[in-house]
Parts: sequence; C-alpha cells; structure tokens
Amino acid sequence: MTTPRERQRLYWQGQVYTMTWMNAANLQGNRILDHIRRPGTADLVEHVATQVVIASDTLTYPISLSLVRRAATLAMRYAVPTRSAEIRDAVQCFDLAVPATADVRNILSHFDAYADGGGHLQAAGAVDPGSGLWHTIRYVTHVGTDGDVIVDAHYISVSIDMTQPPIELDIVSSLQAGHDLTEVVLSDIPSA
Repeated sequence: MTTPRERQRLYWQGQVYTMTWMNAANLQGNRILDHIRRPGTADLVEHVATQVVIASDTLTYPISLSLVRRAATLAMRYAVPTRSAEIRDAVQCFDLAVPATADVRNILSHFDAYADGGGHLQAAGAVDPGSGLWHTIRYVTHVGTDGDVIVDAHYISVSIDMTQPPIELDIVSSLQAGHDLTEVVLSDIPSA
C-alpha cells in the first residue's frame, strides 16, 4: 500500500515528467514546423545538416508526445480523486484529438521490426508484411487570394503498406492536444 506521502511524491513526479516531455515535444514539433515554413538554403552542407535534424525530430517527436500522455497517466494514478478525474478526462480528450499517436510512435520506435516486415501491425495481418517502412513530412497547401502558398496542415506520415493510406500525425493539432493535457495536469500548481 502506498502511503499518502509516497502518493504525493509520485503525483508530483507525474507532473514534472508531463512538463518535461511536453517541453521536448514542443522543441521538436516547432523545429519541424519552422523548417517547413522557412525557405530552403543554397548551401548544400547547411541543407544536409538541417535535413538530419528534421529527420531526427520526425522520429522522436511522436515518442516525446506519447511520453507526455504516459506521464499524465502517472499523475492521474496518484492524484486525489477529483484531480484524477480531471486528468483522466484530459487524457481521453488527448486520445480523441490525436488517435494516431500510439501507432506512429510504435512504428517509429520499432522501425527495425517494421523494416523487416515483423512489426506489430504487420504481424497482426493489418498490412502486407513485404511493404517495408517509409516516413516523411507531408503538408497540405492552398494558394491564397494574394497568390501566396498557405500551409494548412503538417503531418508526420508513416507508411508500412504502400497499398494503404499512410498513418499520419498532425503536428499542429498534436502539439495543441499535448499543451491542453499538460495544462490540466499542472493546473493545481500555484503560479509565481
């Protein structure tokens, strides 16, 4: 049985990890978005270096985002009942807002299994095991009335079966969902 003092420590730990993982997700997500919004460079070395950072961020952003959720559930488990219910509702809202987070994280975390055709979704018969693994950034645009190209949505897009639509994580809406969840988890911390 966990003592009240231990429950409080674990609750605070959940809050700290929620805030910490959201900070990581925020840094990664915003670097991806800034790269998409910024014009390219003519310098090949700078271009390659930027592509490596963005590729790293697209691989780690879904992991950080899923750890925001995991940390929030730690806080939820050890919160007093009324706070626990608030956090549970916020976790459910997060799950509804970004349902692809777990699958994208799973695929990118277990890239080796998916590349070999033995990933969880592949093993479950959900996709053709010989399809391989692809991930990219995809964005949807339209031309505004002034002729400028406007980016409407930014996705991390993962394909494990080229005959099926990719599994996509919307970067902007997932960042917002993570911020909303974090705000609820931290809402009982007094402001300075």
